[in-house]
Formats: sequence, C-alpha cells, structure tokens
Amino acid sequence: MKNIQRLSAQYNVRKLDESDVNEVLELMKKNPLFFQYCPPMATRQSILEDMKALPPRTTYEDKFYVGYFLDGKLVAVMDLILEYPNKNTAFIGFFMMNKDFQGNGIGTEIIEECETVLRGNGYLYIRLGFAKGNPQSEAFWLKNGFRRTGVEDVQERYTVVVMEKDIFIPKVIRDFLGDEPYSRNTTGMSGSEVLIFQKYVLKIQPRTIETDNEDAIVKWLGGRVPVPEILMYHVENGTAYTLMSRLDGKMLCDEEFLTSPQRLIRLAADMLRMLWAVDVTTCPLTASRLDERLKAARFNVENHLVDLENVEPETFGPGGFKNPEELLAWLEQNRPQEDIVLTHGDFCLPNLFVKEGKICGFIDLGKMGPADRWQDIAIVLRSLKSNFSGEYNGGKAYFQFEPYMLLDELGIEMDEEKNRYYKLLDELF
Repeated sequence: MKNIQRLSAQYNVRKLDESDVNEVLELMKKNPLFFQYCPPMATRQSILEDMKALPPRTTYEDKFYVGYFLDGKLVAVMDLILEYPNKNTAFIGFFMMNKDFQGNGIGTEIIEECETVLRGNGYLYIRLGFAKGNPQSEAFWLKNGFRRTGVEDVQERYTVVVMEKDIFIPKVIRDFLGDEPYSRNTTGMSGSEVLIFQKYVLKIQPRTIETDNEDAIVKWLGGRVPVPEILMYHVENGTAYTLMSRLDGKMLCDEEFLTSPQRLIRLAADMLRMLWAVDVTTCPLTASRLDERLKAARFNVENHLVDLENVEPETFGPGGFKNPEELLAWLEQNRPQEDIVLTHGDFCLPNLFVKEGKICGFIDLGKMGPADRWQDIAIVLRSLKSNFSGEYNGGKAYFQFEPYMLLDELGIEMDEEKNRYYKLLDELF
C-alpha cells in the first residue's frame, strides 16, 4: 500500500514523525478515558516509541503510523500494521479521534474507508485490541462490526481484548445481510469465493466480462428459465460481488443422481432442451458468442492465465498441442459455423440443480448467452464421464458412461469436430 492518501478521500493522510508529536500529544490529552483503562498517560517519549514500535515478524514497510488532517488540523491518529498477525490480516494497533470531531460519525467513516482500501489490496480481516472495561472503545468497535475473538492478553496494568472483523464483504452488502452466518462453498472450479447463507449466495471474484454478463443475462431472461435472482451486483476496487437468491435442491453430481445414471442423463437432456427452447434472436448480449470467446481466450493466453495444471492430459504434449499459443492459433483458424441457441456456457453437473425430480435451476451464469449448442454438449459429455468415473469422487466409479447415451436422449448425432473444438476452447478458461 504505497499510496497512503488512498486511506481517505475526505482527509489528508500522511505518516507522522517527530515534528507532529506535540499535536498528537494534545489530541491524546483530550481523551483521558482511554488512558484511565490503558495507563499510563501518553508522553512525548511514549509517542516517539509508538511511532517506531513493531510487532514480531514485521518491518517498517508494514507500519503506517498516520494522521488524518482536515484544513491542517489533526482529526485522528491510526497505527496500522499490514500483514499481521498473518498475510491476510491488517492490525490496527491504535486509533484515536480528536475530541472536537467525535460524536458525528467521522470515526466510523474513517474506519469504513480504511476497510475499503484494505479489501482492495487483498486483505480479508482487520484485527485490533481494546483495554478491557473501556465502554467507549468497546461500543465503538462493536458498532463498526468488530467481534471478540475470545483472546485476551493480560498486561501488567490492563488486559487487552482482541477483536476482529472480516472485511471481504462490502458494507452495502453487509448492511443487507446483517450478521447472518455463512459457510464457504468448495464445490466446482469457478475460482470464485462463494459464501453460502441461509437464503442467499454471495459470489466474490475479479470483475470481468463474465461477471457483467451474469448480471445482464439474468435481467434479460426475465424468469424464462429458473436461475437465481440477482439481488445486488456491486463492483469495488476491481472486484465483483454478486448477491443472489439461493437455489433449493441438489446438484446433478450428488450421490443420489450418480447412483441412478439413466435418471441423471435424462435430467441433463431435459435441462439442455429447456435452454434451447428460449428464443435468443432478440438477445443483445454477445459475451457468449464465439468471436468474444476467442478474444477472451487470447487475453488469457497472452497474460499467462491458462491453468496448465487443470487441463486434459492429452491436450498438450506428445500427440497434442505444444502450448496454449498453438492451441489458440488452431482454434482461430478452425472455427466451426455456429448453430445458435441459448447456452449455459459451463454446462457441468455442479451447475445444474434438481429438487424432488424437477429442474429447479442453473447457477454460475457468467458464460450464459447465445452460442452454438455444442458449447454445452461438449462440456456436459466431459462432465458426465468425469463424474461417473470417479474423477471428482475420490476414485469411486459409478457407471461406464458413453456419449451416445446423452445424444440418443437428445435425438441428435455426434458431431466429432464440434465436440472436440468446444472441449479444446474450454481448456483456455
């Protein structure tokens, strides 16, 4: 965090030094309650020492002992330590407001701005401590969403109560959700941080064409196919936060369906037909079209974003392509004619939901839109084979799946060229 001025859009923020000590001391003397619970009262020497004090395993590059100024007057002092006690956490060692500016929400505004900047720099938590028994300090930090960790550090003259706040959820979304508990979803391969609440799902990921497209396609569909309702799409510091309703039901990769292969295959076919039944001739969205997908693939290749640890073993190496660059060139030179329908774009079993035998929804819609039907067929054929063979189930095999089983259910013939093309295109995402 090289530019500390980013800590506030309203105040001038800079590092404090020896020339500021008298002004800092005057600010502290106006807050006697703090030192009543955290003695002794500050002195010039103690402030100088605090300006240089470092927790274990940190350096001066991690430390920001800063002042917030308005029209040249010191409004607040903060001692911020980055990557402490771990790389995902920032530590507020000290925060105090000028008494003349207290009581009108400025302290909360400063903390909220700090959270936004830290979140934009990849931090997930803020930790701090207050002197046990200090009602003003505890009330302020509780009001700002911090919670006791259960850790208390007993000092000679006072006890420090350690508090923490997760900051990866922006305030506008947290205000909507309140203190509702959540769990993290680890199924699937989208690369997103997915938080599961009782009635909602929050997906956190870098903003891309796909995150914008997911919000747009849900609006365009207008309920024509069952997808989660997007309650809020918020972009901050290049990160997209998509808050949506939570689907009931089970993923098609659930044990219930894997042990009933004919039923699973029939449901997958029904879900494809449901998408294909939607008229897309008036759909204005283009992110799913092959032109745009190839542009996105080129971006991934040129920026070394292709995950070579997560590709089919035959794609690269002997008998395959030399590297992603060669694969991209082949895709650009051998593009098939498109048979346009509404496609999901990532039609794999974890993205398909069923409840009590009925289709209840599709998730992970960033690639959804008009495209060739084999975009989905190729992906689901691979997904069916992988899930039935036990690739994602600890090696437990359920069924010997063959592509004709789904194609017969759909009433279409195998198109080897398109099947191969769209599987290879997916390798670059």
